[in-house]
Amino acid sequence: MEPLHHIIYSILFSIILFLTGFNSIKIFLFLFSAIVLIDLDHVLLFIFKKKSINPFKFWRWSYEKKDRWDKISFKEKEKYKKPIYIFHNIEFLSILILISRFIPYTNIILYGFIFHLFLDAIYNLQHREEKFSKVSLIYTLVKNKKREEFR
Repeated sequence: MEPLHHIIYSILFSIILFLTGFNSIKIFLFLFSAIVLIDLDHVLLFIFKKKSINPFKFWRWSYEKKDRWDKISFKEKEKYKKPIYIFHNIEFLSILILISRFIPYTNIILYGFIFHLFLDAIYNLQHREEKFSKVSLIYTLVKNKKREEFR
């Protein structure tokens, strides 16, 4: 999903949270985790693959790759590896659930991640993307074994 859509939907949901009594710290944590924190894995992937920390190169790389990906057929997409996003999966959410039992406000970060993943799931359904590639890290690693790198 486009970053702007994540921002808009997260802000709208934050308004609902505010109206139900969430304080400003919780709303900030929700927004920060739903919009910024969870997508740091995209940045880490770029740094790992391109050996660069230039934000402009990251932005350009991301959009060029997305444009190329969007132009190929669903059938052709099946032969390529899916990116490994370390925060976009149930395994990481499980860690957050465990941590939230001991560290205050971690549950709000967890809610932000879940909201973000919910939006990603809707996007994947609408665009006929593989449904589980952003659900389970283990699933993605197993499926990637027989696939080639998308360049």
